[in-house]
Amino acid sequence: MVEAFDVRPVVREQVESLGARFVDIGVEAAETGTGYAAQLSGEAEEREREVLSRHVADADFVITTALIAGRDAPRLISAEMVAAMRPGSVIVDLAAEGGGNCELTKPGEEVEVSGVRICGQTDLASRMATDTSQLYAGNISKFLLHLVHAGEVRHDLDDEILGATCVVAGGALRGAAAPAPKPAATSAAAGQ
Repeated sequence: MVEAFDVRPVVREQVESLGARFVDIGVEAAETGTGYAAQLSGEAEEREREVLSRHVADADFVITTALIAGRDAPRLISAEMVAAMRPGSVIVDLAAEGGGNCELTKPGEEVEVSGVRICGQTDLASRMATDTSQLYAGNISKFLLHLVHAGEVRHDLDDEILGATCVVAGGALRGAAAPAPKPAATSAAAGQ
């Protein structure tokens, strides 16, 4: 079971569209004009911690990502919350470079506290390059194998994959690249 929370209400739909359950922390929307999460007031932060403590205690795996530009990462997970987690649970603190969302995160390190592993690596994105490249190469390879059959390029635009990935056919743009149809011209005199 996957749960997710954010202080921005627009995220609820995104979370639910992926099949996860949205955790409503019951605070006013905290969003900047550019769509990023804004820092909460003291009272709202307390409410956030209160709700999160119940969910963190039940979680086997927690991933945190909260960063606010130009500030230290907000502390979302206290030492008490970590102590309430089951041994063998894991916290991956993707905000470690900003000090971490977990009070016990040690930026650049992986530590274990009360049987809970807290991953505070600050280079996780660079560690993923090899795996990501391999996954991408596998996708491209499978697409090309689907596109070419018996040494011939398939032009079956009714095929779900080929039709969706074709941008130009017969000299005309297709799909999302195609210009929207122009509305029919209307005239004030039409009907007279």
